[in-house]
Amino acid sequence: MRSLIWPVCQYEKSVIAPAVAQCPTMDVSPLGTIAVATDFSEPASVAVGWAHRLGALHGARLVLLHVLGGTRERQLSPDEAQRGIDGIAATIRSEGLRVEVKLIEGAPGAALGPASIDLGADLLVVGSHGHGAIKRLLLGSVAEEVLRTAALPLFVVHPRDGQRPIRFRTALAGVDFGDASRRAAQLAMRMLDRSPEARLLLLSVTQLPVSFVGPEVPAMPLVEVSEVTDTAREGVCRLTREFGGHGVAVEGLVCPGAPAEAIIDTAEDRRADFVAVGGVPRSSAARFLLGSTAMDLVHHAACPVLIAR
Repeated sequence: MRSLIWPVCQYEKSVIAPAVAQCPTMDVSPLGTIAVATDFSEPASVAVGWAHRLGALHGARLVLLHVLGGTRERQLSPDEAQRGIDGIAATIRSEGLRVEVKLIEGAPGAALGPASIDLGADLLVVGSHGHGAIKRLLLGSVAEEVLRTAALPLFVVHPRDGQRPIRFRTALAGVDFGDASRRAAQLAMRMLDRSPEARLLLLSVTQLPVSFVGPEVPAMPLVEVSEVTDTAREGVCRLTREFGGHGVAVEGLVCPGAPAEAIIDTAEDRRADFVAVGGVPRSSAARFLLGSTAMDLVHHAACPVLIAR
């Protein structure tokens, strides 16, 4: 079922928003270093393609990472891994991009995040198998483990993303007005190109808090629908003003429904090139309560997913 989307407010790229002066720390600088994991699989190849394009767009240093040992299905000797990763790097270097390679040891899911941080990466790009593949690698024990444990932003790419244009022109950021979603929106804006069509969409999804009475009695809303919607509209307008005036058009949206479903529907409706959300908390209890939206998007979104802590 398609979600009902309410446009709230927008700032074109030429408009300097009143709130900009209150946010002098807004970082809109190009990305400096992008790490991308490869195990030479199809999902990894697609991830490298997106990382390559993003690196070229920003003039960034691209670091190719491979974990020695890899998975049981795909074990290479150090020499084989070195030849494989050097071949990928040579192809990318031929197009003028700065590329480095690094072979690391350890469990892939646990090793990729720390290695990327040691390299000073702004972002780690990983490939996943996507739909229904939780029992398979990469998503299941590698990409999902990185998602749960890494302390830096992740950009998760699916094999089907290899069939779509690699663009960074329209980003949809799901916002709940917390710090993590704000960081996700800010990084999404940094990742966008600076073409006239570049646009950041800020989406607040409204859900009614309810009280549970009993199995035979419907749950009762604790607040009025209008109250929740008005609060979301005010928050989105405030955030849209804050993000406006930085060289990218910004539009605020409010949509009722379940967060992951609404984000997926809106991204398809607005033809977003990727979506962004605040990340999965690192504690197990918080992950269970708050991490479902990010995980659902990784599994089901029809475009790449940016996750920021």
